[in-house]
Amino acid sequence: MQITNLLTLIGLGGVAIGLLLNVWAVHRGNVQKRAEFLMHLYDKMLSDDIMEIFFKLEYGKIKKIKENSADEKNLNKLLSLFDNIGHLKETTKNFTDDDLEYFAMEIISTFKNRVVKEYLESIEKDYTKQYKNFKHLDLIKPFGDFKKLACDLIRKYEGL
Repeated sequence: MQITNLLTLIGLGGVAIGLLLNVWAVHRGNVQKRAEFLMHLYDKMLSDDIMEIFFKLEYGKIKKIKENSADEKNLNKLLSLFDNIGHLKETTKNFTDDDLEYFAMEIISTFKNRVVKEYLESIEKDYTKQYKNFKHLDLIKPFGDFKKLACDLIRKYEGL
């Protein structure tokens, strides 16, 4: 009787260890997939048109975004990328601020850029006029998730 109890205990211990190893493997796989996805997003940011507008803004080569220009198109790509990252962070809770270190400098400097601020104010004003009858307009303003993400990262990295 004691040998069967011992064998049962050893079997249950083996099952418990197997379950723990399985949980660990799934967790590691999720971490790896999240890292790969973030690198994919970073690669998108490194595309020529997005980097061109980023550097133009960074080095003060643009004084104002002209409507329907290539710069406006590229800025919208950049802001949309950051907005999507912010949206994924908020809705899926899969990303932490630490995960987004790759993007922090670019997001913060884009958000603080005077030309970008003026552009965002302009499109928000137009948007508010166009959709003034919408309920909860504040929840669907253009690039709202980008703005929230930038503010979160500023608080984290600049301690504001």
